[in-house]
Amino acid sequence: MCLHAVYDVSPLGLLLIIIIRNASFALVVFLVSYSLFIAYFVLFVEGLYVGFSVSFTVRSLMALILLLPHGVIELLGYSLFALAGVKYHSGDVGYLRLLVLGIAAIVVAAFVEAFISPSVARYLFGRALCGVVI
Repeated sequence: MCLHAVYDVSPLGLLLIIIIRNASFALVVFLVSYSLFIAYFVLFVEGLYVGFSVSFTVRSLMALILLLPHGVIELLGYSLFALAGVKYHSGDVGYLRLLVLGIAAIVVAAFVEAFISPSVARYLFGRALCGVVI
């Protein structure tokens, strides 16, 4: 669960990687959200992917504890992007405010994932998490 060990980068470099990855997915969500059904479907599939991935980890509870702090904020950001996509495709100009809020949520979630989640992991699960002594 220590992504900085997986990517072999500093926490700041990890923050940039996470922001790029999450912003890419958020852009896809925005572009394909022609209707609420499609938006909900994309978010549902993302939830299935995360749930499926967590269920197959050896330490599901550990993975869940580490996903929850940033995952809730990240899901909010994706939901705002989906709603902005629906508004954009229907011609509503209110989508810009939703995009700004979605971007803010994605950045805050990335910050939590890069800086706070590793600290929580070290505190709860020991200093030698992911084979890296920190």
